[in-house]
Amino acid sequence: MAVELAGDLPGTLIDNLTIHGFTETGILCIGPRGFRDSISDSEVVLKNLELRAGKPKAVGIRFRSGKNDPSGILIAECRFFGPMAAGIAFQSETHFVTIRESIFAETVGLKFVGANQILRDIAVANNSFFKVSRGIVFSKMPLLKNSNHLSFTDNLFAGIRGPEAVLEVGDPLRFLELIANNGISGNCSSWLQPKEPGKIDLFGRGIRGADFKFVSTNPENARFLEPASGGPHTLAGAVKPKP
Repeated sequence: MAVELAGDLPGTLIDNLTIHGFTETGILCIGPRGFRDSISDSEVVLKNLELRAGKPKAVGIRFRSGKNDPSGILIAECRFFGPMAAGIAFQSETHFVTIRESIFAETVGLKFVGANQILRDIAVANNSFFKVSRGIVFSKMPLLKNSNHLSFTDNLFAGIRGPEAVLEVGDPLRFLELIANNGISGNCSSWLQPKEPGKIDLFGRGIRGADFKFVSTNPENARFLEPASGGPHTLAGAVKPKP
């Protein structure tokens, strides 16, 4: 483990950090809590990070409960390079978390692990999932009566070999009860097999079977996954064309 965050951390910023070679967890978050409401904006911010695992069973960022449950977190403009078990794993109740404009390559992007998790106000927007077996995984159904306001918008899934989002145990149709109003839109995927056990449908309003065109598919290139002209995904994904 390279970094540990725990407790009340409103306004904490970790920016422009590279973590390579970790074998279990790159950043361990034990109940970190920021604040996000209509009055203040003091989230815990993890921004512009690059995480490359040293072993395929490792996790880039792992969230667990501590004195508090993780809450008030922003993860933005990060890059997760596998192989590893998950870019980000949530192993606790989680509230008010936004994950945006990040790249997950050759790893499960997000994994929510545990029975009867309470998940509130989780936003997954403008991320790119590249060469993954599954993009977003829920091991079991969150607690329906207490969870709400999940959203998945403008995400890109390229070279994916399985469902963009999957519920391993439970009814994926009931899972949709947790989605916020307009919480699914603008997602683009190259995957052509919409019927799959446990699949959560993120494509009521989106593009499936997209023929993506990128400037580069080399992770070492600064323009990795930047859309080439003429591609179908002008809004989806983490990397935007340069002006």
